[in-house]
Amino acid sequence: HYFRPTNTPPKKGTTHAAFYVSSNAEEVPNFIDALVKLFNKFETIGLIQEGSFKIYFPQAYPNGEMRKYAIITFNKFHNVIPVVFIRKLRSLINNSVFEGIKFKVDWASSNVWRFLK
Repeated sequence: HYFRPTNTPPKKGTTHAAFYVSSNAEEVPNFIDALVKLFNKFETIGLIQEGSFKIYFPQAYPNGEMRKYAIITFNKFHNVIPVVFIRKLRSLINNSVFEGIKFKVDWASSNVWRFLK
């Protein structure tokens, strides 16, 4: 049997090419460390092709408080965004726990994706 995530289109104004990841971490550096380690592990085991994604950690708020999310964008493969793979990856990560950090994943807005690309 194959895992098939729901084939629902993204909400209006969002894209399958990028998603937001947030967590329940009390300390933002713990979230950042766990997310980077998780994607490194995905590369090591061959789930994700090295260099096929980029993780963006936004600048801190003006008061110095760190933002508690990251944005992950995905590169095109043979000039096509690998939507089915990205949907599966989102399903795998959403509500999962890695190194004690629970991740929540939502689709990024199309404007954010265009800005980051």
